[in-house]
Amino acid sequence: MSETIQVALFPIPQMVAFPGTTLPLHVFEPRYRAMINHCISQDMMLAISHTRKALSTPRKPISPEVALHQNQTTYESCDVFSAGHCELLKITDDGRMYIDVKIIHRLEKLQVVQEVPFQVVDCHILADQPTQMNARDEQDMVNDINQLLLIISQQHSPELYEIIKQPQWQQMDPAEFSFKVFSYFRFEADFMQQVLEQTVVANRLKLIWQGLSQGI
Repeated sequence: MSETIQVALFPIPQMVAFPGTTLPLHVFEPRYRAMINHCISQDMMLAISHTRKALSTPRKPISPEVALHQNQTTYESCDVFSAGHCELLKITDDGRMYIDVKIIHRLEKLQVVQEVPFQVVDCHILADQPTQMNARDEQDMVNDINQLLLIISQQHSPELYEIIKQPQWQQMDPAEFSFKVFSYFRFEADFMQQVLEQTVVANRLKLIWQGLSQGI
């Protein structure tokens, strides 16, 4: 098992982050603003996790103004998530924070080491496992997926179509590609979580192919 990494954990429903991507966030709850400040001052990575369920919910709906001073729903995170370093872009006059998270690692939670005011967890890097599929077959799968991406983007996003046509995209390493594709194409969060948890590149590619095929 790889060395232990300690990260601050930000559970966000319907949010799945992938290594090699950048995730913009708007942070307003007090505990999570404190968490971002802690990550920046301590050079700690921030982990973004899809959620399993709500653990506690305010009795009354909270307005955006009240949310600046009162925490909202608490969620149980998934055990596999991705993390990276925060870049603070802007703090508004009322204290809301706009950040980019440069996602670096896919992690698996080992244990919680802090619960309040925000959660800190020990993790290890979730590495890919060897596969029996040869490199050419994996690249063929990437090529097939790219053909679908070209069809979809040509119909819906000319700018994205031009990106996918570029040699640097077409020749991307299959492992990197299987994460990077989510920079531009989004699916249901549970599906993306399933992809994230796959530790064999070919299995991720198969799921992506299936997801795109069903969407055409």
